Amino acid sequence: MTLARWVRRASSHTELLLYLATAAITAMLTVVSLQLWKANLAVPLNYSGDAVSTSAHFKTVIEEGWYEYQPRLGAPFGQFYNDFPTADNLHLVAAKILGLFTQDWAVALNTYYLVGFVLTAIAAVWFLRTCGVSLALSGVLATVFALAPYHFLRGEAHLWLASYYGIPLGLGLLVLLLRGVSLWGRGTSPNPVLSWLFSPTARTLLWIGILATSSSYYAIFFLVLLAFTGLSVLVRDRAWRPFWAAATAGVVTVLVMLANMLPDLVYGWQNGANPGGLDRGHAETEGYALKLAALLLPWSDHRIGFLRAFRQQYDSSYPLASELPALGLIAAVGFIGAVIILLLLLVTRRRPWNSAPSWDLVSGLAALILVGFLFSTIGGLSTFISFATSSLRGWNRMSIVLALLSLGVLGLLLDKALAHWFTRHEWRPGARRVTVGMLCVGLLGVAFVDQTPSDASATYASTEKQFAADHLWFSAVEASLPEGSAVLLLPYLPFPETQAGNGFIASNQLVPYLQTTNLRWSNGGIKGRPTADWPGQLSNYSHADLATLAATADMAGIMIQRAAFTDGGAAVETALAASTGHAARVSADGQYAFVDLQGIRTDLADTKSSTTLGAAAELITIPVTAYPTPSLGSAFDEDEVSILVSRRLPASFVVANAGAQPVPVTVTFDVVSEVESGSTTVSFPGGGRQVQQYTDHTATFTLAFTAPPDTATVDIAVVDAVGGPVRSAKVVHLTVTQDALSTYLSGSTR
Repeated sequence: MTLARWVRRASSHTELLLYLATAAITAMLTVVSLQLWKANLAVPLNYSGDAVSTSAHFKTVIEEGWYEYQPRLGAPFGQFYNDFPTADNLHLVAAKILGLFTQDWAVALNTYYLVGFVLTAIAAVWFLRTCGVSLALSGVLATVFALAPYHFLRGEAHLWLASYYGIPLGLGLLVLLLRGVSLWGRGTSPNPVLSWLFSPTARTLLWIGILATSSSYYAIFFLVLLAFTGLSVLVRDRAWRPFWAAATAGVVTVLVMLANMLPDLVYGWQNGANPGGLDRGHAETEGYALKLAALLLPWSDHRIGFLRAFRQQYDSSYPLASELPALGLIAAVGFIGAVIILLLLLVTRRRPWNSAPSWDLVSGLAALILVGFLFSTIGGLSTFISFATSSLRGWNRMSIVLALLSLGVLGLLLDKALAHWFTRHEWRPGARRVTVGMLCVGLLGVAFVDQTPSDASATYASTEKQFAADHLWFSAVEASLPEGSAVLLLPYLPFPETQAGNGFIASNQLVPYLQTTNLRWSNGGIKGRPTADWPGQLSNYSHADLATLAATADMAGIMIQRAAFTDGGAAVETALAASTGHAARVSADGQYAFVDLQGIRTDLADTKSSTTLGAAAELITIPVTAYPTPSLGSAFDEDEVSILVSRRLPASFVVANAGAQPVPVTVTFDVVSEVESGSTTVSFPGGGRQVQQYTDHTATFTLAFTAPPDTATVDIAVVDAVGGPVRSAKVVHLTVTQDALSTYLSGSTR
């Protein structure tokens, strides 16, 4: 084939070549940005915090087939993820597909994260070409979008958010609406099957399906911008058809989200609501909102040292870091350009140029940027949404939507400026191509320096070392126990989204699960139900009883995660050594200590009847448990003491009895407030009522009553010395002990 013929054939497939070239360039820059030649892809790139939770999802899907139920977490009942509803199933489908090629969850996880860069770039090319941006700039700006600081900040810790390739597809549908292109209808093929298969309807359904299955947040952002687009086109064109097309797209989006959440909704209907599973405060919306300065400043891991230090100083000195959003310099220029265009439109009411279609689209994209920012900024429209629901708090995640819209504006402005310059100065085609090429290379260079991590490989060696140490330790523990044994992990941190008083995150407690194959672990059940939170109730009893309680619950051992304790687990280990008669085994790196309970289990089986053990095990693993109502928020203080902080008074908490029979319990707690002289009145089930006077800001309560099946409410009201109501208080040292279990322990040998 001659060169001329090859060029002619290639030119007939320029769009395909654009996608392939963009994918290749993005892949190359991803490898360089992350320094992947230094990484071991059989080890997760991130092995702490929320990345551990993401890893657990991949492991669960690969080993169990799906993520909703995991028998090896939340022992003895298992982890039911239905209690933490989500519409982000696309990523789990990807994990399942990758599981067809590898059973190594770390390889699958890393592969999906890395492929996400390329998928994002490909989707962004479609968006930019739909906007009418030129071929060269579409490829470059799509790569810039794929390498956004947001992508690296989210990483494997927030992999669902980092996999934002659905965003360009949704925003592209908005562009079609702004351009007057139909979202629905048949294609042009004379074949009836192909006319629907390759039709606007099929494209819209597919794009919405990908977006609404990939992220609840991105789907909600799309719905907000879709509503504005539909209304604005209705006003602009005075035509109802585009409005109803937008409304139909919105309905489809909601239906896809509901279809994704249907198993969770059904589970909730069958098992009752779990208010603790997704326990978030309404005010958190403003803690997770955008700030204009944060968007426009360099990001926190900039390659240029003084810019990196400046941003880190800003984030540490100014309030509400809000997950460190940043557009990157190139998108920030587009953002500022959009603001200037809106101001010109407002002040002059004239178009900067006469080409109506391109002007209408640029102004439309700029308006979408404004709407997105007004919803997501601190004190913005999202605050009003928070009055109705606390589930949508992370509006700073709109930053990646604003980034793509800004790049779309910048691409159109650059194309217009270049065309004007070339025409005015009568540049020849060769000079034009060279200039555009130099501009593209410059943009990629700026993006690489401005948006990619300063040293992505800095943690690779330490992560691999920790991963290997954990694997060695847990393999040894697993080999010492019968297959399928259950292990109690201490301390108990409710999962997910809980942090100990010393900053240790609950997700890190999934490491033992990641590193074992056959053991079952007590942690990792979704918080909010007694069958998941039972390990936390063990703290209501003496450390000296821990071994007996755990062995009665059929735990073969106790694993102590020392970093989660303020004292490194010293108190628990000392008590366990005294009650079991032998010291704990300690991992080589000192992170874990393990106490074998098989001997105690044998002793209990020899001294207790199976009926007695079964009844006690049920009391331990299905305990009567106290939970806050919306009037109280849960937290841990600096001494790792669980506290309930009043959002308003009078306040209340519920006592949940998941069993079928009433259970006699004793509930003790302190109410602490600013009151020096006054009283607290507590009303509890069965018509009981107690009034306690304050001593040194504290009123102490001990309530004995029978907890009925289901839930019963304990109400708390505080008044000052003159009888006025008090609006703020803490409930601390809340314990619920079951009388029958206390009797069982008193008769057990330790």
